[in-house]
Order: sequence, then C-alpha cells, then structure tokens
Amino acid sequence: MRPFFGDSIELEKFVFLVAFGGNVENREQFARDSLSCLEKFGSIGRQSLWHLTAPMRSELYNTTEHQDYLNFVFEFYTDLPPEEVYREICVIEDFFGHNRQERWLPRAVDLDLLFWASCAQGQKQFEISRAMTFGSDCSSLRIPHPEIWNRDFLLKMINDELNIEISQLKAKCANPQ
Repeated sequence: MRPFFGDSIELEKFVFLVAFGGNVENREQFARDSLSCLEKFGSIGRQSLWHLTAPMRSELYNTTEHQDYLNFVFEFYTDLPPEEVYREICVIEDFFGHNRQERWLPRAVDLDLLFWASCAQGQKQFEISRAMTFGSDCSSLRIPHPEIWNRDFLLKMINDELNIEISQLKAKCANPQ
C-alpha cells in the first residue's frame, strides 16, 4: 500500500536495468512513447546510446525477414517491486501490440527486466553492491533475465556505456548475499 500524500513513511526504492527492443514501423517513436508510459510509475535514469542491431538468429524461428532492432539499456527508478513492474511493463507492451502467443516475432516494444537493485537515499545510479536476484513461483519472471548472459550486445551497453562492470555484476548475481 502506498502512503497518502504528506505521509512521512519512506518508500523503499528500486532501480532496474531495463532493455528496450523494437523492430517495426517507427522504432524511435515507439521507444520514446514506451519511456513516457514507464514514467507514470517511476523515473528514467541513465541510458545507453540507441543502437540498431541485426535480429538474432534461431534454429527454431525464421527471423531472416525481420528489420533491424532498435536496442538500448536504461535505468528505471521506482518504488514498485519486480512483479508489479513486470505487470506494468506487460500492459505497456500489450498496448503497442506485443504478441504473447508466438515467440520471436517482430515487436514494436519489447521491455526486459535485466537486473535490479535496492536504492540508497539519494542514489543516482545502479550499484552492483545492491544488486539482487528475483524468482517467482507465480510467474515466469526471473531477475537477472535468464537470457542476459547470451546477449553480448546488451552486456556491452551495460559495461561500456553505463560503466557497470559486467564481471562484478555476474559474480554478485551468481552469489547473492
């Protein structure tokens, strides 16, 4: 439950590293619009550059006709815990026509929760020392994202552009305290 206006209770804050991907129509506009939707329940922090990347290849799914993806990673600050953020993200993705029946289809908006951490008062960026893992029996949500270690282009953005040391992050998430 959220406190009423003027209530002095300090809300617990979280920071998520989120990946955006989209490869249909006006990718840049969909990216801006989805970030605006997210700002209704949190705030956007640092962002990587916006990159065009070739579609990933799969033995199971044909992606040869897919347009390049617009991809970037950003920090998202909120007082919502992972499952609530995930529900809100699903609403945003569905609004933009995300097909949940078939995998590996072109997407206007695909938002993935990659990592999350608790925030100290006044914290201005994601801190590895505060990173946590998350898994739910009620949903498929897992943090770190189960495929993150297979997405070199995202890891490179996190490491090189957000200056978050991937080797340290991996060690922290493999051995949570």
